[in-house]
Amino acid sequence: MRTTNSRPIAVCRPRRNGQTGTGTTGGAQPSPGQSTLGSIGRSGLDALGHIWNLPNTIVGGGWALLNRAFGGEFTFADGALQLENAPLQPEGSAITFGGVTVYGGKRLDLLGPSQPGVTFAGHEIQHVFQGRALGPLYIPANVVGWTASLGHFALTGFSATGWMSPIHGPLNFMETGPLSVPPRSWPW
Repeated sequence: MRTTNSRPIAVCRPRRNGQTGTGTTGGAQPSPGQSTLGSIGRSGLDALGHIWNLPNTIVGGGWALLNRAFGGEFTFADGALQLENAPLQPEGSAITFGGVTVYGGKRLDLLGPSQPGVTFAGHEIQHVFQGRALGPLYIPANVVGWTASLGHFALTGFSATGWMSPIHGPLNFMETGPLSVPPRSWPW
């Protein structure tokens, strides 16, 4: 600790919001960008979520690499690897496995009138979080949700148009969340 006449020297450091503030060298408060116990715990849980989600990410990575062999552009956003304009993914669709999302178009394209203002990326990020929560149960849970939804469409004769498809039906609990059609809370 630098001192002048036994007093700490005040230093000016930038804060995250661009303002400046004074502090003392060697003070007990962490400067911006330093970890605190809360952020260490949050980072640890986030790392565990990525590890728990790894089997799904491997499946998604395989699908993305297969698509990339024929075109498409990789980006990293929203905590996931993104492949846009994937030639094997149907146009206007997207699928997420683990920390990988593959788009048959641009990830920031709007989903349409059934979800005004919602982009593919906004909807698919829900599935990234689901994968982190469910880990290796994510893909089997999707298969159960798709089956329930397809059964509902088959039994009711409901006609799917636009964004609403047989796998995005009302019985598919994996298509719930704040950006689902209509918005429904997650079951967990």
